[in-house]
Amino acid sequence: MKILRRVLCIIFYIIFHINAFGQSISLQPNSFQLPKVATNPACTVADKGKVVFNTNQNKILYCNGSAWIDPENGTVLRITPAFSVYNYSGQAFTSDYETIKFTSKEFDLNNNFNLDNATVYPNAFVAPDNGVYQIDLNAKLDLSSFSPGASTKIRIGIAKNTGLSGSMTYYQLPINDKSDNDYIHISKMFRLGAGNRIHFFMIIDNAPTFGTLRIDEIYFSGHLVSWY
Repeated sequence: MKILRRVLCIIFYIIFHINAFGQSISLQPNSFQLPKVATNPACTVADKGKVVFNTNQNKILYCNGSAWIDPENGTVLRITPAFSVYNYSGQAFTSDYETIKFTSKEFDLNNNFNLDNATVYPNAFVAPDNGVYQIDLNAKLDLSSFSPGASTKIRIGIAKNTGLSGSMTYYQLPINDKSDNDYIHISKMFRLGAGNRIHFFMIIDNAPTFGTLRIDEIYFSGHLVSWY
């Protein structure tokens, strides 16, 4: 009888905290179903003791009052950062130097990418943890209204900002009249500290005095390879 009372108390305790998420618990003959979340809700002192099932991590987690904890090892949950953003309608370049802009997300597991409408660090990935990250850019050149000169070149740059300093990596792409609809693919791995930022930009060297260069079907993706 005492064991039954303990089990019932645990169930009622979980039900009480689950109600705070606005999700109902599903009681079954031999089990109960926790609320499923893809992104963890807030975990504050007032939320201490709440329990959820994270569908991205495929784990049960509980709130200790400040962070979501994995009960299997007692460590703070760290969602593996991964994102894919895009600007399918493309971008026209009206100056010699411009940041490549991204307007939509395909996915962003840890909400670490700031789109073009962000007020802080727009069009940038902000690393949430120290780690090695794989970064990829794909786009298509549109020269339908742009006639490159004999010495016209474009440079795709990757800027890594570490706060007080930064570094840039350039990929130089000679172009000519036959470059229309050519695809660009850039892939690079970075060691980033928490808070470091990555964004792409384009520089046009020796641009003609007429015409507008565009890139279309722009995709920027990345994921954590390893923590350090």
